[in-house]
Amino acid sequence: MKTLHTICTAVGVMFVVVGLGWAPPGFSAELTLMNDSFSGSGSVFCVSGQSFAETEMAAARFTADAGSYPFQVLRVQVLACPAGTQADLVLKIWEDDGVSDEPGDLLYEEFFTLLGSASALNELDVSFQDITVTSGSIRVGIQYFFGPALTGLATDLDGHVEPQPNYIYALPPDGWTPAHFFGVNGDWIIRVVVDANEQPPVFEDDFESGDTSAWSDVVP
Repeated sequence: MKTLHTICTAVGVMFVVVGLGWAPPGFSAELTLMNDSFSGSGSVFCVSGQSFAETEMAAARFTADAGSYPFQVLRVQVLACPAGTQADLVLKIWEDDGVSDEPGDLLYEEFFTLLGSASALNELDVSFQDITVTSGSIRVGIQYFFGPALTGLATDLDGHVEPQPNYIYALPPDGWTPAHFFGVNGDWIIRVVVDANEQPPVFEDDFESGDTSAWSDVVP
């Protein structure tokens, strides 16, 4: 059984002076939420775009670590396939309770052109939409709005994480179903890059940055 991967790609720390005292530090990090194990090269399974009917969707659920909330969705990454193809598809982002097959409220939808590749992820920028999540999960989906297409979606080859994060919206049954019921046994290579509110660090001398009574403006 695999575990949810979370990659920290950048970290920044900012100290702010308020009045005569120090305010607690804001600590932010750009994190990639992902279920798949694709490392950038190697074999994947390509679910053909020809297998999707009009308006059908593939989607993945993502839940951040507790200390990462609230977070803002910056980008969505998708490995489309096979190489050399392209299709105009719809990116959708919903709230998700982390349990139900059905997602919650729709937060965002827009057309994007996905390019098929053996290794290069499509980067879909949604940072300007200010999609902020304060708790719970989100679901990210790709909709075949116009029906079957030459471009499909890739999965990894080593099974799926638990609980099941991969879904397909199919006609019939006109609803969401875990993807493995349709023979999709890997994780969709769909990822979410977020600007997360990480917990403040504990320094090497065991001083916790949240202990404001021990702070000083004197440079050692």
